[in-house]
Amino acid sequence: MMTKMLKRPAIVLLLSVMTAAFGAIAMLTLPIKLQPSVSAPYITAMAVVDKELSLDEMEKQIALPLETAVVHNAFVKDVNVTTTTSTVMVDVVLKDSATEEDIAQAKDDLTQAMNSLNVELDVSDVRQYSTADQMVMMIAVTSDAPDQEKVRSELRDIVVPELRKLPGVSKVEHSLNWYDVSYVFELKPEKMSSLQQTARVVDEIRGAFSQPLLGNLEYDGGQYRVRSEALIGGQAELASYRLSSGSMLADLADVREDRPADHNYAMRNGQPYYEISIFATEDASEVKVSERVRAKLAALNDGAATSWSYVFPWDASAFIGSAVKELALNIAIGALVAAAVLYAVFRSIRIMMVIGFSIPLCMFATFIGMSAFGYSINIITLMGIGLGTGMVVDACIVVIENIFRKMGEGLPRQEAVVQGTKEVIAPVISSIVTTICVFVPIGMLDGMIGEFMKQLALTITVSLLASLVVAATLIPILTSRWVQPPKESNKRNRVLEGYERMLRFGLRFRWGTLLTFVAVLAVSLYALIAFVPKNYIPNVSDRSLYIEYEVDRNIDYATARGLAETAAARIADVDGVMDVFYWGNDRETHRGTLIILYDPRDTMTRSDEAVNEDIEAVIERTIPYTLLSIGQGQGDMSGRMEVSVTAASMKSLSEEADAIAESLRLLPGVTGVQAPLSDEGKEWVIRFSPDRLEYHNITRGEVEQYISLVLNGVDDIELTMDGDTATARVEFPTVYRQTSDALYKLPLRSDSSLTVEDVADLALVDAESSRVRKDGIYESTLTVYYDEADKASVVERVTAFVSEYRSAEAQVAIAGTQQEQNEAFSKLLVAVGVAFSAVFLVLVMQFNRLRQPLLIMLSLPFAMIGVALGFLLSGRVFDIMAMIGIVMLVGIVVNNAIVLIDFINKSRDAHPDIESAVIAGCKLRMKPILTTTLTTAGGLVPMFIGGTETSDFQTPIATAVIFGLLFSMFVSLYLVPVLYLMIDGRAAGKARKPLFGWFGRKPAASEAAPS
Repeated sequence: MMTKMLKRPAIVLLLSVMTAAFGAIAMLTLPIKLQPSVSAPYITAMAVVDKELSLDEMEKQIALPLETAVVHNAFVKDVNVTTTTSTVMVDVVLKDSATEEDIAQAKDDLTQAMNSLNVELDVSDVRQYSTADQMVMMIAVTSDAPDQEKVRSELRDIVVPELRKLPGVSKVEHSLNWYDVSYVFELKPEKMSSLQQTARVVDEIRGAFSQPLLGNLEYDGGQYRVRSEALIGGQAELASYRLSSGSMLADLADVREDRPADHNYAMRNGQPYYEISIFATEDASEVKVSERVRAKLAALNDGAATSWSYVFPWDASAFIGSAVKELALNIAIGALVAAAVLYAVFRSIRIMMVIGFSIPLCMFATFIGMSAFGYSINIITLMGIGLGTGMVVDACIVVIENIFRKMGEGLPRQEAVVQGTKEVIAPVISSIVTTICVFVPIGMLDGMIGEFMKQLALTITVSLLASLVVAATLIPILTSRWVQPPKESNKRNRVLEGYERMLRFGLRFRWGTLLTFVAVLAVSLYALIAFVPKNYIPNVSDRSLYIEYEVDRNIDYATARGLAETAAARIADVDGVMDVFYWGNDRETHRGTLIILYDPRDTMTRSDEAVNEDIEAVIERTIPYTLLSIGQGQGDMSGRMEVSVTAASMKSLSEEADAIAESLRLLPGVTGVQAPLSDEGKEWVIRFSPDRLEYHNITRGEVEQYISLVLNGVDDIELTMDGDTATARVEFPTVYRQTSDALYKLPLRSDSSLTVEDVADLALVDAESSRVRKDGIYESTLTVYYDEADKASVVERVTAFVSEYRSAEAQVAIAGTQQEQNEAFSKLLVAVGVAFSAVFLVLVMQFNRLRQPLLIMLSLPFAMIGVALGFLLSGRVFDIMAMIGIVMLVGIVVNNAIVLIDFINKSRDAHPDIESAVIAGCKLRMKPILTTTLTTAGGLVPMFIGGTETSDFQTPIATAVIFGLLFSMFVSLYLVPVLYLMIDGRAAGKARKPLFGWFGRKPAASEAAPS
């Protein structure tokens, strides 16, 4: 078949051209996204009531029915329920084995339970989490125009609708409704002399602006409703509006405008900004969406009737765009490195060009596979393409090197191509299959990381399969026509001679060599565990600093805003800071947030770390924080870990959580502990006396209704102002809503001066603001903060505290990212075991025996010496991506050993003893092993160097693969021959009694025992 293919190469060349053409089309048409488009096995249900209820009522009426609807399903892993006085959130995590039908059933169960609730809901929603739900662009619009209302009108009526029309945009959200005007009618205290009078005034105001249906008109065959409404020209006219009693509204209440912006602030460099958020459809390219949005905004801004400017605090396309540019640069540099290695080894431009054709062809085949599976170009598939680029040349190099060697032995060109290809194709196939096998367990990881890794596994698998096809077809054809036989040379190969001397030394002192490797492996593993910093998922974000802080809870809104403005102004003066965004509200005045964007890298005169130090110094001087969290981007979870406390009752949970939080605060290195239950506020309890109620001839219900009216007011009064619809609400005097004494003295009757204190007592008690249940058990999550430099010691101390904590009332466990890290590492260890098993099975099929596959497997762990050395020398963090790199090494490093042992086996008949066969086989394979290793490692060097915002996602895996691969080259060329002689050489002298009985292969003539 090979001979026929060489004689008729047109079909192979045509298929290659078609692959390149279709691959180029696929590359240009694939959507470009930051993350893969996946729907994770997470379901969220949200229920919001229109009026607040007690936590007990919310839990009984909403939380428990929703929880019960799904918690007992076999495919449900966890159910987390968060309950407040107005909202219930149910987060359902399904098992990895859950099917699409199971997910649909869980959604239906929650929807049915939601529809069956006996509570009036203002909002109800059930949805499955998808990466398409994430914002792809954030636009901050600022304006110095004196008439901000015109600016907002233009943004709301022109800009936002135009952006919504753009292809690929799923929705556009904005903060312009913060400035929508509503009206507040604050009743005057003197008009609240009694319950009855107050109720009459409220009814009169509500009735004055009602829009009643008066009846119907019928004419010309049609029917028309008739309703009335009060037409009001403006706020002054509204205040002077006369009610049915003849009184003006201003006589009963103070009228004022109210906006959400009066209670919230969002600032950029000291100036308010309007936020516009862009979301893309699931199948849209984020880069193209961004290009359309940017072009449309520029056009709208150029033709704007008002003056406004805009910036992009977040743009996923810029992030993924830099990753695409980095990939292109990595491929170019990797190709140059591979070309340099190939030329240095073969001294042939033509061989370098033949191998060079394989890289783009395999990449084009990968793009076709990605298109067929509906994948996008994203940070995961880009990493797969980058890793595949360094690996696809291996098979091609093995084939062309063997053909080149056969030509050097004097065989005719076509015969050299046929024999050279056939001689190595079986071990090449075995090598590719073993590498593919290790990606199966990677793709079987659960959670979002598993969903992402499936795309990584498939991307690399397609690349490797393409390289196998190219190596078996195109490489022989091109070699038979382009590559010239090597010139004869009588020069001494000093490298080969030095290698032979070193190898003979190792074979002579086999046990000493093996024990040395074992000792170095033990030391390396200890150093990796003890001295290399660990993490879960690398933080991949834009160049920004995300700061959250808390101050004294009693701080007022104006003071809190002043603190934020002072800190932001001083941070803006720091060299290297481009923008400072900060926001807050009057509901949680003690909490604040700042986001700092750096100057572009090409204009920066100092490092990001130096800028961060100055910013932290400003925070220390200006904000008297009680809690501080600083991270690189919103997704940065560094400097914190979580501890879960669970108990059967809220009382036990509250007591235990407070005690545990205090103990954690005392641990060295801990800078703060955030305990949700400790942050709970206080509430006033009105305790009615039945005797006093009866004595004053008033019911508890009447008083409760009145107090509720005073505290909550009356919402949803519709007005028609200047032809536009507006809303209004009735509020009671602030004095009754801000002090307990005034509420206590709230008048109930004017004739007898009856007040609330005459019928009830008030008590201030601790209050819960929320409850969390996990699988039916109450839970509180404590967040432990620490300096990143002390991470290892703090994590160790907290973990030890958790493991030693004993209580009959509560259970304590590590939670959050630390728990996910521990679980992920455990599952990856299982994945390593599965990969080992799969590789061993393939090797047994390849060699048809057990001894030689066993010695290959014994050599694999020694690649960890290189991995440990790489992380120790680079100082990089060992995370889940590094673990995935180790799993990949299982498949990659075995390739050299497979071909090496195959050649040793074929050399045994031609040599008088097994040691000579081992040395001869190793000398033959030194050049291709050296070449494939250096080209693969060289192709990953740019990914290892990094330097962009996406690098943290790639550098750990590149570090593990490069250093592990380089050291495995030494293992393959030195330790594997030693193990071969120790395991198979011993069996050679006992050929009549194979070590593993009938599983041993038939001995070669050179293995026969002497007679």
